[in-house]
Amino acid sequence: MFIRKAIPSDINEMSALMMCSAKQHITPILDEKAEVLLLNSMSTDKLAQYFDEDHDYYVAIIDDQIVGLIGMKAVSHLLHLFVSDAFQGRGLARRLWKTAKMAALNGAELMAFTVNSAINAQKVYKKLGFVPIDGIRTCNGFSDIPMTLTLSNVDEKAE
Repeated sequence: MFIRKAIPSDINEMSALMMCSAKQHITPILDEKAEVLLLNSMSTDKLAQYFDEDHDYYVAIIDDQIVGLIGMKAVSHLLHLFVSDAFQGRGLARRLWKTAKMAALNGAELMAFTVNSAINAQKVYKKLGFVPIDGIRTCNGFSDIPMTLTLSNVDEKAE
């Protein structure tokens, strides 16, 4: 397994992984309007737009297949983190996060990272060091939990 920066030719496979995972783990708790909004945000067209807007994506590859991905917006906001069900529980999300975090810290002086966690993903983000900064909020039928990871010292930045 290796992790590399995503390239535009990865978009179709990235979108398929995201949508499959979202349909299994996120959309069952959403109303129809929120489901459409969420899945549209993971479409190939939207991912192409994210690439054009300089979002940074990294993909985990096993046997020439994308099995995980992480996307960062404006360097410090974790926008997407998905791992194929077959590869969950192996530390892949942590490795993807470490890759994205180190790349962000390499290019900018950051004090914190943020994420808007899906309700059922909060546990994963807590394991990565994020803490809730507010309670559950709902907009357009989609509920999330805003979270942050504050970098308080050099040791955390070097992790």
